[in-house]
Amino acid sequence: MSYADRQDLIDRFGQTEIESLDPGAADGAFARVTTALADAAAEIDAVVAAAWDLPLPPGPWPLLVAIASDIARARLYDDVAPETVTARATRARAKLRSIPEGRYQLLSVAGDIAPRRAGSGVQHVPPAGPMAQALRRHCGRTS
Repeated sequence: MSYADRQDLIDRFGQTEIESLDPGAADGAFARVTTALADAAAEIDAVVAAAWDLPLPPGPWPLLVAIASDIARARLYDDVAPETVTARATRARAKLRSIPEGRYQLLSVAGDIAPRRAGSGVQHVPPAGPMAQALRRHCGRTS
């Protein structure tokens, strides 16, 4: 499943930059863009599959579009990407890793939340032991 497309990259980063990073763009091939987007989608799938059945219901999923775009853009640079591009990709990957933890919901443009796979939710297990019990008793006081 592709989360972003060439137009998403152009909308976010400009046609000049995207075409300069993909020499085949002049011929309409966009082979490097296609590969970068596929690599970004594979990276996203590997993380999202921990809590959701793939493929996700039809989107688009704006959070995943943004993450895929930032990752794909960084992949388009041959050797060293500019620091701002690398920083955006690093933040996108950090955000991606926090999705299965429950820090973000997968919300579609239509406002639908992607249903998590049963049993994959973040579960809170309260600590046990005498200190934890005393703390819970103390916090439960109304005075």
